[in-house]
Amino acid sequence: MALITAPWALGAPSPGKCRSEGVPVPGGAELVTMFCPSDGGEMPVFSVLVDTLGSAAPGARRLSKVWVFSYARPSLLQRAQALFPVFFPGPLGRGAGTDSPPAPVADLSSASHQTWRRIAAIVTQAEVLDVRGALIRASSRTYLGNTFSYKQMKIAEALSAMDDTGVASDAGLEGPLSRDEWRELHARLALSARLLGGLVSDERLSSAWARMAAQEQERRGHNWELLRQRVEANGLYFEPLEFGATNPAGAVVWLAQSDLETPGAEGRFFDRSFLGFANPWTDPGLRQWKGYEETWYLDPKGRRCAPEDGGARAVTMIPLAVYSLSYPRAPLLLVDFRNAARTHSREVTGRVANYVALGVFGLTGFASWEYTAGHAAWQWYRQRHGAATDQAERLNAYAELRLALLMGSGLDPELRDSIARRVNAVPLTPFGESVNREVAVATSQYQALLRYAACPADAPACVPSLEERISRDRGREMVPLVHGRPARVLFTAGAILTAGLYRHREPATPALLAELTRQRRTRYLVAKLEKVVNSGPEIDTAWDSNVVNGYLDELSELQVAGRDDKKVAGVLERVFAKTTNEETRLRCLNCLARRSSPESRRTLSRLIDRGGMSEALLRAAEMLETSGASVLTANPDSEPASPASFGSR
Repeated sequence: MALITAPWALGAPSPGKCRSEGVPVPGGAELVTMFCPSDGGEMPVFSVLVDTLGSAAPGARRLSKVWVFSYARPSLLQRAQALFPVFFPGPLGRGAGTDSPPAPVADLSSASHQTWRRIAAIVTQAEVLDVRGALIRASSRTYLGNTFSYKQMKIAEALSAMDDTGVASDAGLEGPLSRDEWRELHARLALSARLLGGLVSDERLSSAWARMAAQEQERRGHNWELLRQRVEANGLYFEPLEFGATNPAGAVVWLAQSDLETPGAEGRFFDRSFLGFANPWTDPGLRQWKGYEETWYLDPKGRRCAPEDGGARAVTMIPLAVYSLSYPRAPLLLVDFRNAARTHSREVTGRVANYVALGVFGLTGFASWEYTAGHAAWQWYRQRHGAATDQAERLNAYAELRLALLMGSGLDPELRDSIARRVNAVPLTPFGESVNREVAVATSQYQALLRYAACPADAPACVPSLEERISRDRGREMVPLVHGRPARVLFTAGAILTAGLYRHREPATPALLAELTRQRRTRYLVAKLEKVVNSGPEIDTAWDSNVVNGYLDELSELQVAGRDDKKVAGVLERVFAKTTNEETRLRCLNCLARRSSPESRRTLSRLIDRGGMSEALLRAAEMLETSGASVLTANPDSEPASPASFGSR
């Protein structure tokens, strides 16, 4: 039986780790870029704009636009190819592309806006373009699908690079972004692939990220065992690949050439379930193999070892296939070294079938519910038998592999080139570049973004400059600070009626910027307290009281009343209910009193009427309800007043 061989146990070079660095941007922002090693140098993978409002206070920062540098403007020929389901992959040149600023793939400051834009595009396709005839329907649907797939594939590369930093764990999270910011970035980009993912609120983002991370780990573990057992049952060799992630996300299946030469090898058992490639024992091409091969050293028990170990024997190994362990339900065959047409035909067949059914015959949605139901049942049946029917997940798996090839991932250069040639031949998207050209494209676009970010707002050649775009985003964010809900509804209606040409923004005054800083810090502290509350039934055992008290003191000092009053009052009420620490309870009451909003006053009265307080704490609560003044000491360097001290007042 073949045994597992892990590259880190064999002395193979481990892949380098990605790193991040920040560059200040005029106007009070920072451009944080992720670099990954590639061919002895570094490749800029993506950048995220962080609006700091020029403040170093915790919580004043806000993640904004994201650029993936291999995401470039396509050429006219590539756009023409995107109208058809069958195209020719490979470099076709760029339009006036890489000298101008690159286009962002996402705007985290308005994730819901991108969701509504996508829904609007789907509705426009169904209600306007689909009724114009088969030619317009087929070409527009194909172009829309190819455009979205290209963007999501590049976002998947950014997610894979973040995995290398240890986002799923607490290891390696160093650089300009905090752990929470890394996870917010990861979650928002991952949710962008889902139709309604942009509607997930900031309060639920942490739990959504934890759920997605757990599903990813479970998926990789399941596929690891499934593929390993199937490989060993067929007498082959299983080698996990890290793909730049903290846990192996891929694997290579090998065949020992000496096993082909044993008597009766052609009659050996072979079960291709979940493997997807042809029987290697009856393949005459493997006996005259001219492709890539490696020499391994195995000990008497068949385990890989060092050449100098006792009993080591040299064995020539032939690679058969490369798999992704991140695909749902079953391992995904990415590269078949003997039959490149296998993965090529899988992509082409699915695209042509959708083109004919949806585009030519118009079998879409509820208008053709019989076809929709039959197609869903057939897809479910194929998935149950290990077929890779999810095109989006296939693109994500290939994006992960492409980034791994750029980073090296401990692979022999000749093997890496052999895999890259086969990946380049798969028609994933008409807008893509070959793996070898992506480094040059990414570097060029990164330099273009740096030049764009350095341009001052008053430079005629840089209108609108990045500094001006930051100011516009702030103006949109400040609208709720000035206008109530009825006015905001009118502003939204105006934006819809003018197709986005009109968008109300508030001019950035010092007073509004200060108010915006306080508002961001309030939301940041509320999110921290939500995490405290959700940690368990009693927060005193799960959290250090000094940390919780620090959050409450900061929230109390802000003294800002606004649209988040209900959330603030709600989280303070839950913290009060889940702690028995008198100092923490007193701070909750003090926070409610100092905000002086109707919601906070009602919550404070409700806590007093509910009872369950000590006599000293009840006296302090009544004093707060009456005066609204702080019962804590005004000197931040001294200890706060104790609830027991109110017995003598």
